[in-house]
Amino acid sequence: MNGTTAPFAIMYVTAEAVFAEIHAYFSSAVEYARRKMFLLLTTTLMAVMYTAQAILRDQERSKLAEQIRKYLDELNLEFSRYRERWISFYAY
Repeated sequence: MNGTTAPFAIMYVTAEAVFAEIHAYFSSAVEYARRKMFLLLTTTLMAVMYTAQAILRDQERSKLAEQIRKYLDELNLEFSRYRERWISFYAY
């Protein structure tokens, strides 16, 4: 379902022997599945999970950084107004 689910799937294979059997006897299915599915073992699963976590964390930081930049722009505008008022006050 577009927009609702991820465009790919992760299949976790718990044993290297099973992983090897899948690749040995079902190579055409593995090739077909590679377009939208990742076959992962324990070691590669952890790497993928940490990578996904880092990407999500980075997206959240980017959102927060954009919000902080917006607030700083607003603060800059307020200080510019204050400066203009201060200068006009001393101009008299």
